[in-house]
Amino acid sequence: MELLVLIAVMAILTALMVPAIQRVRESAARTQCTNNLKHIGLGIHSFHDVHKLLPQGGWSPPGACSADFKDRRQFGWSFQILPFVEQCSVYKSHRIDTIRTAVVPIYHCPSRRQPGLYRNHNVIDYAGCAGSAADGADGVMARGYVPMLAMSEIGDGVSNTIMVAEKQCNLARFGANDDDNQSPFLSGWNGQWDHYRRVWQIDGVWQTPRPDYHSTATTASQRFGSSHSTGINALFADGCVRMIRYKIDPIPFMRACVRNDGQPFNAGDL
Repeated sequence: MELLVLIAVMAILTALMVPAIQRVRESAARTQCTNNLKHIGLGIHSFHDVHKLLPQGGWSPPGACSADFKDRRQFGWSFQILPFVEQCSVYKSHRIDTIRTAVVPIYHCPSRRQPGLYRNHNVIDYAGCAGSAADGADGVMARGYVPMLAMSEIGDGVSNTIMVAEKQCNLARFGANDDDNQSPFLSGWNGQWDHYRRVWQIDGVWQTPRPDYHSTATTASQRFGSSHSTGINALFADGCVRMIRYKIDPIPFMRACVRNDGQPFNAGDL
């Protein structure tokens, strides 16, 4: 009888401890994710300090599904900042295979997946904010093969505008989904959303971040999202990282994504 009681007590304690351990792990992962974005922010600001402009989003020639590997100006923003995030050797490499397989730990959110290769190429869990346009015309990251935008051109203010945030992923198709199936360094700006995302409308409603999902389909997501339970981490253009709730009102989120709409919003609404 005493043994049965002991077993029952142990079972109850285990049931109580598991959720607490999971909360501690998620808290630590969210902190690491925040630090990753801060590091990315420092890299982008350092790029701007040197070039006086923000990094280009990337470019794909008409009809191509990736950048022209002979023209590194077409490589994505996450490649352009490599010298400023302690990855000079990757940036300077002349081997495309080295660039395609270089794992950059700060580009991975630990709540989603560990740093590594997925389907034999590197991936990224963060996306530049293209505003509301497919080409990034009103966002901080825009389609292009040369730097074009200065911090001073972020009309709504750097503390009010998202620069990079977590992207939504298909957890069942790591490295294979249309928005995750190429190296973000080499994909350019090919319409598959692998290293950039935007806010857009469906039936007149601006689309907000949502959690990661499981699907057998491979359709690319344009949406920001994460594996965190309550929202996404977002890097604003001033270098600050804020949590944005999944339940955010669509209008403040749209205003945070678009750099020049001239409309204020309350940071408390995030």
